[in-house]
Amino acid sequence: MSNFIIISLPRSRTAWLSVALTYGDSYCFHEPLLGCDSVSDLKVKFDSVEAKVVGGADTGAVLFLDNIIKEIPDIRVLVVERDAKECEISMEDMGFDHVDLTVPKNALKEAGERENVKVVRYDDLSDPGTGQEIWEYCTGQNDFSAQRWLELAKLNIQVDNEMFFKELDYQQHSIGLLEEEITWRG
Repeated sequence: MSNFIIISLPRSRTAWLSVALTYGDSYCFHEPLLGCDSVSDLKVKFDSVEAKVVGGADTGAVLFLDNIIKEIPDIRVLVVERDAKECEISMEDMGFDHVDLTVPKNALKEAGERENVKVVRYDDLSDPGTGQEIWEYCTGQNDFSAQRWLELAKLNIQVDNEMFFKELDYQQHSIGLLEEEITWRG
């Protein structure tokens, strides 16, 4: 089995990408770190799926990327670049107050400068050429369906706000546990 992780700022179509990359022999979680008490749990979660390729699109994963790579050394990393101000405005429209994405924005910039990391622009996600690049990079497969990608590009796939806030509360708890693990592992 091969693995991938898509990292981005919030409100950068990660839910949409998780649907787009769940097809055929590929399965993509949305926010797979939710429910994980450690980065090791992410590998267990990926291994629990019967698919040739398993990955996740997770906006918090950028903060734990070093640990994810240590746990899953051959993981493919895809960065989706989106203007941080656009993301902040989108989050404020969802009900978040005083959003500041400086820390994850800087972490994403550093991640995008690493070797063996692919970077795509948010504004290009609907383009089937970009879709094919993402599909082939993340899955290692050459069975990309431009027709399916274009149909999905018409859809607005996102997490329900009520569910999002429940998941966010849980994610904050999980982040605390993950931070403890990072401190412990050094």
